[in-house]
Formats: sequence, structure tokens, C-alpha cells
Amino acid sequence: MKPKTKALLFSALLFPGTGHFVLKRPLAGSGIVFAALLLIHQLASDVMTQAQLIADDIMAGRVAPTIEGITIAMESQPVDPLMPLWSALLLVVWIGAMLDVLRISRLKPVSVKKAANRSS
Repeated sequence: MKPKTKALLFSALLFPGTGHFVLKRPLAGSGIVFAALLLIHQLASDVMTQAQLIADDIMAGRVAPTIEGITIAMESQPVDPLMPLWSALLLVVWIGAMLDVLRISRLKPVSVKKAANRSS
């Protein structure tokens, strides 16, 4: 499998930024992975907060411990207004990582001799 294809599949299917490591761009890959992890953490934190509020209501007897009761409680929960933003940003980071892998893979590699000649 070509490194370009492998890197694109890694970034698309595994995690954003992992394809950069395949293309020997660890600094860019680390930045993208960090951004994606930060956004996933924020989304998970919001979801866990909502789940904890519903669990507290179930324990206090305000919500019936049935699927219907939990569904009604979920629908009545206030949603963090920034949650759609975190989701959209995660999507942008993921697609941006794939596009960046394509951009990097189209660059012509500079040989060591050419790089040495340029610096002279």
C-alpha cells in the first residue's frame, strides 16, 4: 500500500492526525491529535454532565427508571449551547486532517543533496 493511501486511511478511519505520522510529520500530527482529543473531551464532559443529572433525578425519584422516563428526562434537559460548536469543530478538524494529508502527500520530497546545495 502506498504511504499516501495508508496515511489518508489512517486519518479518515482511525483518528485525525495519525496519517501525519505515516508521512513523517509528527509535529503536525501531534497538533491535530491534541485538538481532536480536546474537542472529544469537551463533548464527553457535556454528555457525562447530562447523564449525571438524569441519574441524580432517578435516584431522587423524580424520574422513573424506565426507558420512557429516561427519554422524557433527556428531552427536557437543557443542552449546552456550545455542544453543536464542539461537534462542528471536531468535524472540521477531522476533514482538515484528511485534506492536509492529501496536500502533504502531493509535495515532492526534497532530497538531501538538493537541500545541502540550497543552503550553500
